[in-house]
Amino acid sequence: MTNKAMPALLLLLVSLIACAKTPMHPVYPKASVQPVSATRLADGEIRLKFLVPVESMYFASGVDYEVSGQTLRVTIVRCPIRGECNPMLRRATPVAADRIAEIRLPNLGARVVLVHADGEEQILP
Repeated sequence: MTNKAMPALLLLLVSLIACAKTPMHPVYPKASVQPVSATRLADGEIRLKFLVPVESMYFASGVDYEVSGQTLRVTIVRCPIRGECNPMLRRATPVAADRIAEIRLPNLGARVVLVHADGEEQILP
């Protein structure tokens, strides 16, 4: 391999790694984020509401999502209060007094599933 080809190969490798799908890591069990509701909105979005668990060193910062066929799979992201954490979509802060967070997701699937640490829950339709 020539020295001229190395930068191109390195760029290709970095691009492939950056585009690689990061696996979803659900942390919260279903019971700790209930009640959960989801509504399709007229503007092409989905409104997801969930209870923000009370924690001292972590917080539910937002959600990650992925599309698998006709299913939009969503997981609630748990972040440390100190440190870096970058969910795909952040919830509004501070959370309301009732601790119900609202996040708007793109309407990317006919079926919407919330992925919990202890299983999956179909929330739409």
